[in-house]
Amino acid sequence: MKHIINQCINNWQFDLAENFYNSWAKTDENGKKEYIDFLYNTAQIDKLLYFLKDIELIEYWDKNKFGDFLYFKDLLSRVDNEQYVQSFPQEIILSHSLLKKLSNLSLGAKEALDSFKKIRSFDNSLLNKFLCAKLIDYFCVLDLDKKVEFFIPTWYHDEIFSFATFLYSNLKTDNMKSYLKKYNNEVKNILRLYDCKKEKKIAICLYGVLRGNWQENLNYIIDTMAKPLKADCFLFSWDEYQQWCGLMGGIEWALRCFKASIGKEVPPEINYNADFARLLPRTYYKMQNEYSYKISKKDMSLLNKNFLKKIKLEKQENVFFEHQHCKLYYGMYKSFSVMREYEKENYLKYDYVIVIRSDVNPCAINYNDLVNLEIDEISDAVVWIGSGSGCIAGTRSAVKKYVQVYNDLDSIKSNKFYTDYANNHEVLYKYPLISGLNIVSQLVSHDIYYTKALAGIRIPNFDKELSEDCELLKGKINDEIINRIIAFFDLLKENYKYVDQGARVTNKLFRISAVARIKNQLSYKLGQAMVENSTSLFGYIKMPFILFYIKAKHTKEKEIYKKRLQEHPSSRLPILESYADYQEALKEKESLEYRLGQILMHSYKTWYKGGLFKLWFEINKLNKEFKSKKLI
Repeated sequence: MKHIINQCINNWQFDLAENFYNSWAKTDENGKKEYIDFLYNTAQIDKLLYFLKDIELIEYWDKNKFGDFLYFKDLLSRVDNEQYVQSFPQEIILSHSLLKKLSNLSLGAKEALDSFKKIRSFDNSLLNKFLCAKLIDYFCVLDLDKKVEFFIPTWYHDEIFSFATFLYSNLKTDNMKSYLKKYNNEVKNILRLYDCKKEKKIAICLYGVLRGNWQENLNYIIDTMAKPLKADCFLFSWDEYQQWCGLMGGIEWALRCFKASIGKEVPPEINYNADFARLLPRTYYKMQNEYSYKISKKDMSLLNKNFLKKIKLEKQENVFFEHQHCKLYYGMYKSFSVMREYEKENYLKYDYVIVIRSDVNPCAINYNDLVNLEIDEISDAVVWIGSGSGCIAGTRSAVKKYVQVYNDLDSIKSNKFYTDYANNHEVLYKYPLISGLNIVSQLVSHDIYYTKALAGIRIPNFDKELSEDCELLKGKINDEIINRIIAFFDLLKENYKYVDQGARVTNKLFRISAVARIKNQLSYKLGQAMVENSTSLFGYIKMPFILFYIKAKHTKEKEIYKKRLQEHPSSRLPILESYADYQEALKEKESLEYRLGQILMHSYKTWYKGGLFKLWFEINKLNKEFKSKKLI
């Protein structure tokens, strides 16, 4: 018990130490003596007298240390008596007086600082630490005027530095550090109230797939968030928008996709995704298709360019995602990168950054709440499934650390304490902590239901698939249920138009494109690195190291994928032939990058047959072939 109590005292956990002393004193003689000693040396005389109200307990009073108990008790009733002052150690008298006034809220800052400065000069380490903690806790809860007197250094009040130096000299444990942080936070918050510096520069980084009335939704975010904060906005997305976005997250598909009045009308038999897929497999598969359309200059002209400072759109098929949720990590990272490019181009730097999905219902953010975030804090939602709402805020340096999650996926995959690297709710709760960040209360909305974007979606033509599914259901379920299902899909057709012709159609169940999978093969990645590094002498010098790194990383990714398949067999990727862009993927196999990588891999496999000596001849031959094709 003594060891645990010492640990508590060393950690400035004095209330916990006192609780342990109290428990120990009830069962052990040594505990009674130790508790009396603790109460006396922390000047908690009232508690000491209350503990010793029992005559039997007085036997544990150490006369050699404290003198006769009855004389001691009698002296306490004569606080103003000169004999009282002379009979007790000076630091105990001062501390006892401080604690008395602290308990009845009559202690002023000047008296506290003057007294603590005197008490510090005495050799009582326990008392000094105990009083320091009590005074910080006390003044933290008082009115602003009293806080200012205690926490803010002034020329005529320089005793405050006595407090600060004492705290800095005792930074041996985390709890001591927490008191210093608590003290410094009060100083900082008071100083901020009178901070006359210019307003902070704020950036809003938008990311994610654009869908439905995406321009209206983006402009709504700008009006609601950017304008009041005078923030600059940046957008990263794909060069397509979706008229129909497939079946999105959540277990109740209709509530997530459609307006509330329609989502509530879905028959209970197909309300949940699993039931929908089981009863209407063809319709379910059709509804999983995403219908994407190229974004035109005319589409972009509808955006508020006064606030949107830089936009970057990528071709989605060119980026390989091993899992759908990795798009979220990628989107956050890329939107932050767009902002950084703008900073470099304009020789400026933002102080605070908000990262938000392009399809949310935004909420206004209070400027003071944002700029009061600490340098190590990320504002995000924390719910029963974790964090990772995809809509965050923080200082620029904190957000920069946070979005690095995309580049750290390899280390996350190899960390046994991550159950699933693709679960953004788990990863984005744990990853910030590893990065030295703390998640604090949410400022940014992550509401993705019934948005302005979703108000503009269209639906695929599912008539054929629904008819086939309902025909197969006849005789298996009640006709009344079938009629309810048909009526619900008729309601969808009454409220939403069909998608336009000419869409690029992909199925969400397949998650990625065939082209992206080809580009993720080792041969393509090696060939691409060879092409990119063959434009300079330095590139040729570092090329062997880059190729070795790519090979090692690819091998590791394959091992992780195999392990994942053992744990989750359903995550196996489908055969390439099943993708809508399979023919386009075959063309990539004839690209310079892919064939260069094949030549390199074949040469190393046949090195014992002189493959490495033939390598440069084969590369030269391939280059001539592609040059002749360009001439033709």
